[in-house]
Amino acid sequence: ELLQFQGQEIQSIDPQIDEDIKLGKEFKRLNHVEELVSTVQRLNQSLTENDHSIYRQLASTVDELSRLSKYDESLNPYMESINEASVSIQDTSAELIHHIESLELDQNHLKEVEERLQSIEGLKRKYGGSIDGVHCFIQESEKELDELSGLDSAISSLESDKNHLKSRYQKYADQLHSIRMKYSNKIGSKIENEMALLNMAGAKFEVQIKQQNNSESPIFYEGQPVKYGPKGYDQIAFFLSANPGELPKPLTKIASGGEVSRIMLAIKSVLKKYDPVDTLIFDEIDSGISGQAAEKVSEALEKLSKDKQVICITHLPQIASRADHHLYIHKSIDEKKTSVTARYLNDEEKLKAIAELFSGEIVTREGLTSAQQFMDQARG
Repeated sequence: ELLQFQGQEIQSIDPQIDEDIKLGKEFKRLNHVEELVSTVQRLNQSLTENDHSIYRQLASTVDELSRLSKYDESLNPYMESINEASVSIQDTSAELIHHIESLELDQNHLKEVEERLQSIEGLKRKYGGSIDGVHCFIQESEKELDELSGLDSAISSLESDKNHLKSRYQKYADQLHSIRMKYSNKIGSKIENEMALLNMAGAKFEVQIKQQNNSESPIFYEGQPVKYGPKGYDQIAFFLSANPGELPKPLTKIASGGEVSRIMLAIKSVLKKYDPVDTLIFDEIDSGISGQAAEKVSEALEKLSKDKQVICITHLPQIASRADHHLYIHKSIDEKKTSVTARYLNDEEKLKAIAELFSGEIVTREGLTSAQQFMDQARG
């Protein structure tokens, strides 16, 4: 509506290029008609009308030179020049009289010019500062109006696209939900089996799939509008019962650091073919385990390392001995300043570092022997 109003306002005045300049000159002329007439009349009196006009003085001069030229013919050219000036002044005077006779003070015309000029100046102030700017504005407005005139059609087309996309989303979300329901129990069982091998026998792992109601959602599950996102409308959570007889609770709330690492190892082992992450880092995975359980964890890590890059922070020789590469991290305190260093170990340093895990900082022959046995066993 605003664009239509602006267009109509400009078109009703329809300013032409340079019209403001021409009107400005016309307004000045019309606004000074009386002064023009009176001044020209006064000047005309001086040129030709009164007794001492320039024309009469020149005519008298010509008469005098004409008389003298009888005695001196060399005065003839001067007399002719003055005579020509006299004729020119007479002609100019006649033209000026004719001009002012055409100047009539038409108040109505003056008002029309003034109003037209004000209208154009008003448009210039609103729409670009010049008549060129006004023309550019109306062109852009007409272009935008053309676009807006097709807005209803565009909205209808977008609504159709939206409904189509909503139907596709609903279809794929339903299919994804069915797949999740089909495999969630199987995945939970496989993860439980892996957890049993990681010294978590008797632990229960559940993949719970729920939906969250949202009254404004266009996506439905079992007839109810539900919250949705890029991964469908399912709200998925991992639940854990670490000990037999305990009800499953959210994994993030009950698992300790070591348990989380082992559970993550179990999850990654089961889903390694579908996990886009190439590097896995395990910290405190050896917390609370030793002996046969540690051996099982090391086997699981080595098996997982066939498909992923595995970085493991450990204090257990069973795990450290299976690694292909070793970085030794050492913390020291010197003059109240703490420093942490990480150093890549060669084969001899690897053996000593693993031996320290058996016997402490003072490496014994038995520790070195045990470390060598673990490394030999790890290499097959």
